[in-house]
Amino acid sequence: MVSDEALFLAFLRGESGPFEVLVRRHEAPLYRFLLRRATSAGQAEDLFQETWVGVLRGRHTYREGRPFRPWLYAIALNLARKAHGRPRPASLDTVDEAVQAEPGIGRAETSDRVQAAVQALPEAQREVFLLSEYDGLPYAEIAELLGRPLGTVKSQMHYAIKQLRAHLEPLWEGR
Repeated sequence: MVSDEALFLAFLRGESGPFEVLVRRHEAPLYRFLLRRATSAGQAEDLFQETWVGVLRGRHTYREGRPFRPWLYAIALNLARKAHGRPRPASLDTVDEAVQAEPGIGRAETSDRVQAAVQALPEAQREVFLLSEYDGLPYAEIAELLGRPLGTVKSQMHYAIKQLRAHLEPLWEGR
């Protein structure tokens, strides 16, 4: 499979097909990323389109040899921030199977507790946590996307998990 970087460089050389491949390749994950930061599905669709327009307009800012995906997601994140002043807290309506309700506690209550715990994180930690756990980005790409040192991203993730564990521990007490 041809890398994103090779496809984008081919597009920069004037080929049109590689751009379409990039859009199709990133369509679902980028849309989900934006949906968690938008106020509606319609706004997420608008942000998706604006992101690709931003890629076209900003193509001269892409630095060869750098990963494409963090650059793409940085454009999307900046657009989401502009749309809201800052990204809206991500929706965690569906809780991963890793979080199981305590007997006697309903799944909706568990979901509410998890969402509240994530929203209670400091913004920098919440961003790193969501990008890693819900968007599936590796730490190096998160660091690139957010413009933070890799060590800072790892530290923010460590503290986010530590705080989430402390906040959610009552869900598992007595098991």
